[in-house]
Amino acid sequence: LVGAVPGPDGIDFLKEVLRTADPRVRAAALEGLARKKVEPSELAADAARELSSPLLKLKVNAMLSLARSDPAAVRTALEALLGSDEVVKRVEAAYVLGYLRAPAVVDVLGDLAAADAALPVRLQAIKSLAKQEPPRALPHLLAAAGSAAGPRGDGARRERGRHRHRG
Repeated sequence: LVGAVPGPDGIDFLKEVLRTADPRVRAAALEGLARKKVEPSELAADAARELSSPLLKLKVNAMLSLARSDPAAVRTALEALLGSDEVVKRVEAAYVLGYLRAPAVVDVLGDLAAADAALPVRLQAIKSLAKQEPPRALPHLLAAAGSAAGPRGDGARRERGRHRHRG
């Protein structure tokens, strides 16, 4: 909703909110600025500052925003989420990885899809793999489909089917 403020005044408003408001509102402002397709370089300083936020939504939105201009800058924050004992943090890490493009990212997602102890993490990893280049992601999706029965395998089969339709 915050990103729906029309025109350049909306962008200026969101940038001001990003610098002054409470963390939940800053998270919404970052998301709104991304939706308005503000150049990532314009948000880099604000996003980098939010990587250490204790509010997960703000940290994730900052990672998504910063990763567009400087993927290496989010590495430490992303590794912390991936190494967390909390399922929700690993799910969010898998989500962020879906927006990054690198062979190592696909391998990490493949490992999460095949072996994470938590089903929500495996499913998000499968969804994120589906956003990657099919030639690189497909072997990981096939491995996830073959590694277990039940919802985990079914989810990977659905995503594999999406790759077939992409051509």
